[in-house]
Amino acid sequence: MDWRIFSYTGLAFALLYRIPQIIRIYRTKSASDLSSYSYLAHNAAYLSFVLYLLGTSKLLTEWPLSLYYFFGLFQNILIFIQLRKRMEKTHNYTYNHFLFKHSIYLTLSL
Repeated sequence: MDWRIFSYTGLAFALLYRIPQIIRIYRTKSASDLSSYSYLAHNAAYLSFVLYLLGTSKLLTEWPLSLYYFFGLFQNILIFIQLRKRMEKTHNYTYNHFLFKHSIYLTLSL
């Protein structure tokens, strides 16, 4: 039996399991259910394993693991970018709404 099939199967699952989360964040424009601590720990794990593969020169010989970690980091970076965009839009809306509300109040009180 060729045991590499499990490596390829794991890689396929790893490449696909974050896609629903990415789509959900994009559609709902919210990631309130995403734990920042688990997100940071997940990225730290990916980075540690990438450094291990680089340091031991196994990046090319263990290519299923290399792809898993690099694509995982890529997907997490994509989620981070989505979160930053949502935070900026929310912040700008809140700030602009605050200014608008108070400018109307000041105008009416004069």
